[in-house]
Amino acid sequence: MRVERIPTTLEGCLERIARESYQMSYAGLRLVTKGAKKKLATYFVKKFPMIDVWGNAETTARRFEEWHRERVEEISAVIDGYKSKKAYRTDALAAKFLNTFLHQLMKFKKCRPLWPQLHLPLDGIVFCEIKALARSSAALADIAYLVDGSPYSLGDADYKSIQDALLKYIDELNRKKTLPYRLTSRIEFNFLLWARK
Repeated sequence: MRVERIPTTLEGCLERIARESYQMSYAGLRLVTKGAKKKLATYFVKKFPMIDVWGNAETTARRFEEWHRERVEEISAVIDGYKSKKAYRTDALAAKFLNTFLHQLMKFKKCRPLWPQLHLPLDGIVFCEIKALARSSAALADIAYLVDGSPYSLGDADYKSIQDALLKYIDELNRKKTLPYRLTSRIEFNFLLWARK
């Protein structure tokens, strides 16, 4: 079967966007086995509800936390049964995969209503930086103890506490008159956290 260079249907367009976003998100991912990576690719390209973030982004944004939880459960079910490199929780891995994928979708204007709701993908670098930032932040000091372990062993309540604390930290930063910028999403912490070397 010949693949068209330019998709001529919305379904074809969204499948291409999902495929490209998945490939950009997970190149070299070593958290799960090869079999799980293949299942994840199939999920994001064929089953992920792209229409929620493309055609209904405003509605999805209004119920983002519930929608996010539903997607984490779906992704967790996809990778359940596959061994990760360590004894990671599948829901913690699923949240990381989903958050990274959603971040990639933000280059498309139709998906951007989700921007303020996006979660920060949690990993070891983020945990180290949160711990360091917690020394000078009341919002992050409250959750500093949660970043002592692996981000992939977090339960749902602890994950939510960290994401909520990051929103409070954004408020703390945005109230500082000396900062030349304002943050509008948790995902923006990537530029602060990953580029510190």
